[in-house]
Amino acid sequence: MGTLKSSESTVWFTLYRAVSPQGVAECSHTYIRNRTGLSTRTITRAIDRLSELGLVERIYGGWEGAISRYLVRGTVCRTPSAQG
Repeated sequence: MGTLKSSESTVWFTLYRAVSPQGVAECSHTYIRNRTGLSTRTITRAIDRLSELGLVERIYGGWEGAISRYLVRGTVCRTPSAQG
């Protein structure tokens, strides 16, 4: 697996935060754009890349402005902080 670009990690984290108790994130590109400030095209590219990496699976694709449903895989990992 490669390193994620900042836009990809931002989109993944936005989807991760939107996951329901049923394990599905229901978000439109507008929702993601409003929370991240990224363009719709950048969001689309990020979701495509996250799908290639197996971190996101689109289970229902909406149309322009509609809600899509995603399975979000992976977890948030913290980098150990330096102790001095």
